[in-house]
Amino acid sequence: YFTHTLISSRTARVELRQAALRQQDVEKREAVGRISGGFAHDFNNILTVLQGSLELYQVAHDGPERDALVNDARIAGARATGLVSQLLAFSRRAPLEARAHEAGIVVHELTSLARQRFPESIQINTRVVTEAVNVLADPDGLQSALLNLLMNAKDAIDGRGVITVAVDLVHGPAIGAGTAPVDDPVGGHLMFSVADDGPGIPPAVLARATEPFFTTKTAGKGSGLGLAIALGFAEQSGGTLHIKTSDSGTIAALHLPIAHGAADSQGQRTEH
Repeated sequence: YFTHTLISSRTARVELRQAALRQQDVEKREAVGRISGGFAHDFNNILTVLQGSLELYQVAHDGPERDALVNDARIAGARATGLVSQLLAFSRRAPLEARAHEAGIVVHELTSLARQRFPESIQINTRVVTEAVNVLADPDGLQSALLNLLMNAKDAIDGRGVITVAVDLVHGPAIGAGTAPVDDPVGGHLMFSVADDGPGIPPAVLARATEPFFTTKTAGKGSGLGLAIALGFAEQSGGTLHIKTSDSGTIAALHLPIAHGAADSQGQRTEH
């Protein structure tokens, strides 16, 4: 009886492990399908523009008409390059070069750019740490991730409302995503947050928010890679992305490590 029970128990465990592996394989295939399907859809739209521009170029008159078609083709090519760059960033194959940058300057430069591009109906507020603290991150990757969060906030308030971009010194390691404020940078990390006063994110949408190519936006309004890229960048940088939402707005926060050193004019890290 004991031997029979032992064999049955082992058999059950093996079957459970095999079932779990099969489920993982199914989930991986589904994920690959979503990613490849989304990429193929977006890339096909770009190819349609390119092909259409070339076909019209053959029958168009010389001058402004042809110039406009060439410009459309160039824009489509740039979109294709951008889409590939986004995919590389999401897959974490784009190399990152972590450097020290003053956190407050990062916020001010980003919001200055946003104020130039966003309509006057959007009020952009900032809040930064009082002392000069450096974040350790790739400059281009950080700007891209924060810009993605800003664009999502802009869409969430539908062109009218308040967006607050902040950086806070908080307790614990970046990967832990703590939010308790601290005064001493030792043992803490930086939290870059973008908050909006929109209607919030429904639970079903929030559950898939960082899923690649998932989007609730209309065709042509977004690739569905923004939050996936932001999360991938944060994790590759030793941190994480955390999203908190309610019916009074959403806060998307990048938790990133502190650079315990100074940043020179090129953003290079200098240890004390």
